[in-house]
Amino acid sequence: MSTDPQTMWSPSAALAIVLPIVLFPYSRTVWIALDLSFNSPGANPERYLRGQEMRQPPSSKRE
Repeated sequence: MSTDPQTMWSPSAALAIVLPIVLFPYSRTVWIALDLSFNSPGANPERYLRGQEMRQPPSSKRE
């Protein structure tokens, strides 16, 4: 392997482009698993109820 820094640009650039695309599903799974472990759905049910209320369309009030 050469120690010249110029020869490392091509493989480094190729890895910088290819690796995020190839590893995206795995990294997303890991991040979602970490998020669920820190913010478990059963820990704070009010938060999720408020989120469901916000997703509902506004009710029409008749006077």
